[in-house]
Order: sequence, then structure tokens, then C-alpha cells
Amino acid sequence: MDYQELNFAIDECKQNLKRTDYQAIKHSEGLISEEEYKPIKEQREEWRKQINDYEALLPEAKEEWENDFLYEEEGETDI
Repeated sequence: MDYQELNFAIDECKQNLKRTDYQAIKHSEGLISEEEYKPIKEQREEWRKQINDYEALLPEAKEEWENDFLYEEEGETDI
């Protein structure tokens, strides 16, 4: 994944977490059972793992992206 794709994937995971915050709050207040919340909790854990994995790749991807951008600015493109 390149830098922009990583950022997009991170944003998508964060949006997914936001969309399920309501269920997490309901569970913490005892309004939904552990059984009902379990699949949501597992998915939220997976999104957090993905965010961490993607963020670990960001520095190298950003450096490559910046180098590609500078290379293109100099008028030299891969053709």
C-alpha cells in the first residue's frame, strides 16, 4: 500500500470504530448483553489492530511518497 492508501485505510477503520461507538457505550451501560456485543467487540479489536499495523507502515510509505513527489517535480517521470 502506498502512503495515500494507508491513510485512507486508517481513516476507514476509524470511521468504522465511530459507527460502533454507540454499541460499545450501550454495552458498558449494561443495555446489551456480552453475547450481543461479542461480534462487535471482536470487529473493533480487528480495526484497532489494522490501524496499528497501517500506522507502523506510514513513515516508510510517506518517505517513498515524498521522494516520488520530488522526483516528479524535477520533471523526471517514470515512463
